[in-house]
Amino acid sequence: MALLDLLISEIERKMYPIKIRFGVGVGTITTEVNKEMSLGADGTGYYKARNAIEYLKDNEKKNQTNTADIRFEVESEDQSTTIMINTILSLLTAIKDLWSDRQREIIWDMLEYQDSQVDVAKRLKIKQPAVQKSLAKGKYYAYKDALDKIGKALEEIKR
Repeated sequence: MALLDLLISEIERKMYPIKIRFGVGVGTITTEVNKEMSLGADGTGYYKARNAIEYLKDNEKKNQTNTADIRFEVESEDQSTTIMINTILSLLTAIKDLWSDRQREIIWDMLEYQDSQVDVAKRLKIKQPAVQKSLAKGKYYAYKDALDKIGKALEEIKR
């Protein structure tokens, strides 16, 4: 899983049940980067991130079903990869919205530690078949595969 996926996933876990929107802009930064304070920073990367957040807010206001809580906007002539990423993110949000609290706990543990069902069961003090059942019902393997595909697509964007 890509670093960005891990960061977003960790923030989601720590803030749950509060829903957070993530707008990610990929573009140039035209000002000097000040690591202490981003105030005054400028460039298309910032504008793209703002556009992504505005898009998510507008869709939420329209009460659209299964809207994503993460959106990418990329400074590029070819938007096909960005469209694919955002479509997958919408589908992943639809899957996440169906998770029970127990499924969410198990799936987040699997995503965080990237190890076996037996190890998850030990950490959560449950039996391995319960882990397997929750992963299956929560569509964990499809979810994880989609996250991995997004990571690969983002690597293509970086080039």
